[in-house]
Amino acid sequence: TFARTYGRMYTHYFVCSIVRTYVCFFVPSFVRSFVSSFLRSFLRMYVRTYI
Repeated sequence: TFARTYGRMYTHYFVCSIVRTYVCFFVPSFVRSFVSSFLRSFLRMYVRTYI
């Protein structure tokens, strides 16, 4: 029972660290690319409308 609980805790910690690493590495780049593309399209639309 102790080994099973320890294994579950270790698995939970391992999964949490993997998820945290994935979020820290991939989410900022994804958000940055999404925001840059959105801003680019928005600026293009703005320029086309008002100039």
